[in-house]
Order: sequence, then C-alpha cells, then structure tokens
Amino acid sequence: MKTLRAFLTLSACILINSVCAEVRPLHIVGESFPPYEFEYEGRVVGIDIDIIKHIFDKFGVEYTVRLMPWKRAWHEVENARVDAILGASRKKVREPFVYYPQEDMWKSSYIFFSRGKMSKPVEIDYDTPLKNLNTIGVVRGYSYHDSFWQKYPNRNDGTLNPLLEEATDVQQSFLKLANGRIDLFIIDKTVGHFVVNDLKLRHKVTYSTKTLFEKGYTMPFVKRSNYPNIRALSVAFNAELSQMKVSGLYDDIVNKWMNCEKIIDCI
Repeated sequence: MKTLRAFLTLSACILINSVCAEVRPLHIVGESFPPYEFEYEGRVVGIDIDIIKHIFDKFGVEYTVRLMPWKRAWHEVENARVDAILGASRKKVREPFVYYPQEDMWKSSYIFFSRGKMSKPVEIDYDTPLKNLNTIGVVRGYSYHDSFWQKYPNRNDGTLNPLLEEATDVQQSFLKLANGRIDLFIIDKTVGHFVVNDLKLRHKVTYSTKTLFEKGYTMPFVKRSNYPNIRALSVAFNAELSQMKVSGLYDDIVNKWMNCEKIIDCI
C-alpha cells in the first residue's frame, strides 16, 4: 500500500510541472563499461544512457550521470551520496543499500580474453590447462560469480588469490593483457569486443568461445537517498523498462549500438 501511494505521488509529480520543478536532478553514478555507458568527447553515452534518457524524459525527471572506478561508485552508494548506480549485478551484500528493479538492463556473458589475434578465437574455460599461466586480470570491486571465486578463492587473510591481478577498469586490464603483464582477462563478451576495437588491439588480443557464466545487470536505486519517492521511482522505472522490451524499442537501441561502425553515428 505504501508503494502504491508513493507511486501515485510520483505520478502526480510527473503530471504537475510546478511540483516537478522543485525536485532536484537525480544523481546517477557508474563506471565506464562500453558500449553500455562510457565517455566520448566529454559526454556520457551508450546503450544504458539511451535507455534512461527515454524513461526519464518520459517521466519529466532531470538527472546527471558520472562515471568513475566501480569501487568508488559503490562507495558513493553505501554512503548515500547518490541516488542510483548503473550496471550493478544482483548480490546479497548489496541488497541493504539498494532497490533492485526486476528487469535487467542487459544480460551478460563472461568469457576469457587472451593474447593472440581476434580473427583466431580460442577455447578456454576454468578447466583448460594453460602453460606458463601467471596471472588473470580482474577489475577491482567486481563481484563476478560464485563459480569464479570457487576456482580462484582469496587467501586465508582475505587478500586476492595470487593468480589474480587487479586493475581499476576494463581498459587498463586490456592494455596489461596486450603488453604481456597478465595472461588472461575475464570480462563481459560484448564489453570486451567493444573495448578491444576501441583500443585497436585486434592484432594483439583474442577471445574464448566458451562462456564461463551469465548474469543480469540493472540500475538499482539507493534506499537511503533523499530524492523524493525513490522507491516509487524504482517501481516506475522497472515498469517502463519492461514496456520498452515489449514494444521493441529496447532492441532498437541495442542493435543501433551493436551495428554502428563509428561511435559518433550512434549518438
């Protein structure tokens, strides 16, 4: 009942411009995760940005988006200094801090990338024996998947498994891989291909055809946010995202980004 009342209050705010004008912009954070969200010529762009623009323009909700390393972005959520975070997977330890919409912004397939040429994919999974394997690249703060942590558990003192090497972001990890500083890098398949192309590393980096695990990502809203009716906004956002998928608009946005040859053509 409280959620329904909050939703009705939000609807009234959307319909009455004078009330909406009093609401500050919604502050959203995330990390660079192209093609979903990333910076291009001083602007934050990508699949998720097109999605939230459609939804919030329809609601009449003003918003800002800032990108930063994931660990810092989540710290902003924990301290309720922002209202929502892009690209968060569902995890028990995060539930006290956020409202998770039921709908995923996207579903991710994680694979290994290795040195080689993109034209020559390989088959690598957790159980593939690899000679002279020294380190696997990971991004600081990523939750990955239980299967990954079972294979590469932390030390008894809680520090990272000696086979894993952290980086602040995806781009840094790919540069390490291309330069031989790590042997494998685990990342979302779509993100990996996009970044490899963007960094012009197709002659140095290849990918595995074997999926390690899949997981959904969404944009949860911060429970302790002081933005008016944040829970209701989360419910409304979920409903509109679902409608975008039904109407085909969601697929149109995704396909646009997946098929454009130049970033400028997608914006």
